[in-house]
Amino acid sequence: MAKAKAAKRAVKKKATHPAHTAAAVRAAKPTARGKAPAAGGQRGLIVFGIIIGAVVLLGVVGKLRQGPPVKLLPVKVLATFGVTGGQEAALASPRGLAVDAAGAVYVADLGNNRIVKFNPDGSLAFTWGAAGDGAGQFKEPSGVAVDPSGSVYVADAWNGRIQKFTAKGEYVGEIGSKTGSFYSPRNVAVDAQGFIYVADTGNSCIKKFDADANLVKRWGEYGPGKNRFQETFGLWIDKNHEVYVGDAGNRRIKVFTAEGKYLREIRVKGWRTGVSWPMVAVDPAGRVYASDGQNQMVWIYDRQGKYLGCWGNQPGKDFFAVPLGLAVDGNGDVYVCNLNRGQVLKLAPPER
Repeated sequence: MAKAKAAKRAVKKKATHPAHTAAAVRAAKPTARGKAPAAGGQRGLIVFGIIIGAVVLLGVVGKLRQGPPVKLLPVKVLATFGVTGGQEAALASPRGLAVDAAGAVYVADLGNNRIVKFNPDGSLAFTWGAAGDGAGQFKEPSGVAVDPSGSVYVADAWNGRIQKFTAKGEYVGEIGSKTGSFYSPRNVAVDAQGFIYVADTGNSCIKKFDADANLVKRWGEYGPGKNRFQETFGLWIDKNHEVYVGDAGNRRIKVFTAEGKYLREIRVKGWRTGVSWPMVAVDPAGRVYASDGQNQMVWIYDRQGKYLGCWGNQPGKDFFAVPLGLAVDGNGDVYVCNLNRGQVLKLAPPER
């Protein structure tokens, strides 16, 4: 019994000897001759290697848990909007985007409670709006859309309405509380026939109106499931008249017919850990873009949900700072709002 206790004390003493602790290895200093003990240095390298290996492994495992490994695609910036034009062109927390047939870019400048219109070359055209609840005034303009005739629609979130303007910013009318019964609508889209779709965010539904502001269809309610949403944000109508909805709480894009029939869904990789403003756009080739401000990425899929790759920041190339709003023009070029930089990037599609 005494021998056993002695052996136990010897093992404990050996385990707690300074030479066997990571702290001692890290604290080892050069001897009088200027050289660190060889054994300590080796142990230090081993510990460092284990830590780096664990970090890399955790990163890889994290990516694999979200599906195929992240595939970073080249980012080609064609133009930047909001960095020239002085204070008048400066954007504050920009959200929604739209591009008209001539290539002019409209930005819902949420922080300044206005709409900013840029020329195709990136120069400032003009702005309109101010904080308030009157005609042409806004309380957090969050989404913007342009119809085939060039009219501009703005999701005026905390005024609970959609305002309509000419391409020159002149007030035309609105779909408001009497006809819409909105609760913080955050986005709007218009199809080729002139029907107006509204992401009624607080009511977790999509509402469809005709050109005369008559409600013709509503679908969705709060909760999980194919025909339910947990706050609607992203909204896009593609060339096939399919409706893409960014569903925040359910963390996916849901696709419907123009009449609200569920078709399919896309589970965006980066959204699985949470997403606050799930925005979406579809280009003429059928590629689906989903912004991810949390991970500083734009995820790209085909129409059926096949993962194609993503755009993201790379060493020495810091493209994104909370990318949110998305739009696509007739040439397939993609526009991304950089919320934290107050700018809009115009990017070439992946094949160019």
